Amino acid sequence: SADDLFFMANFDPLTQLANRAMFHNHFKKALSNASRYGTKLALLFIDLDKFKQVNDTLGHDAGDEVLKQSAQRLANPIRGTDMVARLAGDEFVVLLENIDSLRHAEVIARRIQQDFQREFFVNGQAASIGTSIGISTYPHDGLDADTLLKNADIAMYHAKSHGRNSFHFYDKAMNNEVERRNLLEQELRQAVVRQQIIVYYQPKVDTFTFEVRGFEALVRWQHPDLGLISPAEFIPIAEDAGIIKDIGLFVFTTACEQLHAWHKKGFDQLHMAINVSAREFQLSDYPIVIAHLLAELEVDPKFIELELTESIVMENPQKTLMMLNVIKKLNLSLAIDDFGTGYSSLSYLTRLPLDILKVDKAFVRELSTNKNAAAVAAAIVSMAHDLNLKVVAEGVETQQQLEFFMVRECELIQGFYFSKPLPSHEAEKVLEPQWRKQFEKMASTPKFIRH
Repeated sequence: SADDLFFMANFDPLTQLANRAMFHNHFKKALSNASRYGTKLALLFIDLDKFKQVNDTLGHDAGDEVLKQSAQRLANPIRGTDMVARLAGDEFVVLLENIDSLRHAEVIARRIQQDFQREFFVNGQAASIGTSIGISTYPHDGLDADTLLKNADIAMYHAKSHGRNSFHFYDKAMNNEVERRNLLEQELRQAVVRQQIIVYYQPKVDTFTFEVRGFEALVRWQHPDLGLISPAEFIPIAEDAGIIKDIGLFVFTTACEQLHAWHKKGFDQLHMAINVSAREFQLSDYPIVIAHLLAELEVDPKFIELELTESIVMENPQKTLMMLNVIKKLNLSLAIDDFGTGYSSLSYLTRLPLDILKVDKAFVRELSTNKNAAAVAAAIVSMAHDLNLKVVAEGVETQQQLEFFMVRECELIQGFYFSKPLPSHEAEKVLEPQWRKQFEKMASTPKFIRH
């Protein structure tokens, strides 16, 4: 019938929301009215955080149900004169017409995010979904539909890359950020082949003897024009672009080969810690890939530690537990990095096959100025020891910070107090006996001798 044809042409059959075509028609009319009457409007570009994880873990039917429930939640806070539309996949837009100020758009964005704080329930299973929201306004951020949509999209990516589950208004400075990001993404695809990805090594030092017990392998990008680029900038780009696996495999292989070389030189008890990114770990074949690599590399797995952040572990606890148990069977050690900054359940922590806990540098940095940070750091060390875990304090830069952890018998120290991350030829120098001698006076001080 004509009604059916109209519905198919203008609405999304899954969510019953306006589709892309209907939205564009409505948006152009809204802009025409705003221009004629001198009014303002706001466009919210919304992307669902962690939606892919729902599809991967609960299945596509569950994903469809989450999209339907999301559509209902998006419609809750808006007026009858406003529009919600589904553009594609997990991307939605909200059009707010005739608004008095930016405050109105901000209130709606906050309400949407609060509404998405509640868990979704699909077939008895709970799923947590957040929203990254970008906002552009007429006439401030553009005069036509394409410009406003593009700028809201840019603002949304800014929100997503700055911690997710947040909203940002468009700012012209974001264009420069997007241009740099696009440039880095293009060049990152060739960086491994061009040997621009390099590995630095930061020593982990025995708290009492000041001997180097191992290193953490830290990836860097030596760009020919832009210089040394921090992993904090390029790893999220690699994850989004789908090239994190190649970089991760390169770092794992390089670090293991370097460890083997040091073992052959007589430093045969050294350990190597290697970071695993969130997107890498989410790949279901990760343990299999690591098993194959270990079979090819001449290094005993007991000297390799995999470091995962607390947020990775808690993203999907059941799947994580299963994967960690498989990895442990390969005889690797497991460490939780940045501990204390996430939202992990302490009861869940006891079920994980962990060996090492790393106290996050955020607590270490504030030891002398924030009593609460000191209390948390002390509690983490004590709790880890009660769970028979070793503790690494990272980000130690001062004598006072070092003494704090010595008194609490934290096993290993990592930070600029001893050494910054170094290329391999410089890292090897810290293994020589004379490097340790500069700290020996501190090691022999009576109050810091282990009892």
